[in-house]
Amino acid sequence: ETPERPRTAKAFKADYRYSGCRVAALPQTLGRLGGDDILIITAHGSSHSIGESDDSFIDLTVDKLAGLLKQLAPSTWSGNLYLDVCNGLAFARNLKAALNGHFPNLKLFGCDGDTDMSVDMSKHKQA
Repeated sequence: ETPERPRTAKAFKADYRYSGCRVAALPQTLGRLGGDDILIITAHGSSHSIGESDDSFIDLTVDKLAGLLKQLAPSTWSGNLYLDVCNGLAFARNLKAALNGHFPNLKLFGCDGDTDMSVDMSKHKQA
């Protein structure tokens, strides 16, 4: 099952969007980030992993995403990362801890609990 991007997600201003079902595209997306760019990640999720619904959506664990961000995104990236996934706030909090200050001005946001991915992302909570 592939996460769909509902109208609310499409309407929310973002510089880059990434769907958890396209893991191969993530390095290219992260490498282009800079300044105050906004990235929205849409996927299925839990507090410790995100991705497709198959195999317990373990395409990206918190530690794997933190490692990819540290490796590929510039440490000067000071934008916003929205995790439009179920348990996105818990994932964002765990990701923030795993990043360990590497992106001091990056703001992480997520949905508290379950989402049907039609949640207005301006209502996501900051980690």
